Amino acid sequence: MNQLLKRVSVLIGVLMYIVLLNWSYINIISPAYKYMGFFYEEPPLLNLCMAYILMMLPSLLMPYSLKRPSLIVYWLLYMIVFMPSILIPLFAIKMDYNYLLLMQLILTMIFSGLSLIYKLPLLKIRKVSIKSIYFWPIILIIGLLFNAYIISVFGFNLRYLSFNEVYETRTDYINTISYASGILPYIIGWQANILNPLFMIQGLVVRNYSFFLVGLLGQLMIYSISGFKSVFFSIALVIAIYIITRFFNKDRGAAVFLWGGAFCLLLTIFSHTVLNSNILSSLLLQRTITMPGLLTGQYYQFFTENAKALLGHSIFKTIVEYPYSVQPPFLIGEFFYNSPTTEANANVWADAFANFGFGGMIIYSLLFAVILWIYDSISKDLDFNIACMMLGVPALTLANSSLLTSLLSHGIALCFLIIYLIPRSDITESKLTLKRIINQFYKLICIIRALVKKNIIN
Repeated sequence: MNQLLKRVSVLIGVLMYIVLLNWSYINIISPAYKYMGFFYEEPPLLNLCMAYILMMLPSLLMPYSLKRPSLIVYWLLYMIVFMPSILIPLFAIKMDYNYLLLMQLILTMIFSGLSLIYKLPLLKIRKVSIKSIYFWPIILIIGLLFNAYIISVFGFNLRYLSFNEVYETRTDYINTISYASGILPYIIGWQANILNPLFMIQGLVVRNYSFFLVGLLGQLMIYSISGFKSVFFSIALVIAIYIITRFFNKDRGAAVFLWGGAFCLLLTIFSHTVLNSNILSSLLLQRTITMPGLLTGQYYQFFTENAKALLGHSIFKTIVEYPYSVQPPFLIGEFFYNSPTTEANANVWADAFANFGFGGMIIYSLLFAVILWIYDSISKDLDFNIACMMLGVPALTLANSSLLTSLLSHGIALCFLIIYLIPRSDITESKLTLKRIINQFYKLICIIRALVKKNIIN
């Protein structure tokens, strides 16, 4: 009976989310952002009903309890990638409905099949953890070095940046990046997606807010110099995941996520229609939810009608002939937005189709399933809140990046390394303060300096 109630609660949450997303797109997104490709053409009722059914299907197979950290990723991608990718192309992409239905069916099969990894037992992986008193000084000094390098390029820039200013700021950021070292984008990605969130997470879990403040200021600085809304949004995401994992019943995790998503859409509708504010409709609805769905449709249309990329612009550039002069995101930017400089980065499944078609979507999904399985395995004896929150921010990049880019540039691989090495038994010690870590690190530096000096004298 309890399982039946969970299923009903999840299904109601999914249906509410779909209906609100549908209404929001027709009445908010399409009128305001039609110039960006958010067209609306009413589809046949049969196709719309089929889309509703397909969007609800994965909810019948997914786990309802938050029993593994990677479920945070699965549920997030369900709401901000899968459902929009089924619904939005139906409205905005001018393509034969039978072709769209084929894409919808295969994507539904893939995403539903992804949930099967939660039926597998976790791998037995030997852990190598470092004591807190050594681990945190190392992480702190890496974070300080990264920040020092960022500041050396951009200057110290911590200011209020309105959403109306982000595009101008982003243009300046891209221009600066183009003249800087090639390692700089990686450092910014690792700092924004891994290290700053790690400091915020540690501060929340041990209730030592000096840690949280370090991470928060770091995120605000990167937002100030880059204009990336995702960095600003990541602060709220970390706090939201903490609240869900800390205060809500994990047995109802899926329902909490889906009802929470529906509430966010409802809040966005209220803000837009009643308060006449476009902040939430721009940041949450247009950028975070509907854009991944639109780009899935655009990638599908372009690479159905044209040659696949075959990773000829990337790791296979020496063994395949790349049929284009620019990378896929710029192809889509030029084709759909008539702008050669627009970089229309899409989600993991859109990128997979661009490279290898439906077969690529299946292969990429299998690789993604293995990644989630390994993460759950290496984090099984770690504080559950930390394991969930650490994967939330870098996994969000899968909504607008390829799998390879998310692993390397956006820090998922670094996240795995930190989770593998992070202290287990004393991670939540209340005595582990930032001041104590700095003092301990200073002592270590003094010892090393004394040893080096002694060796020179000898």
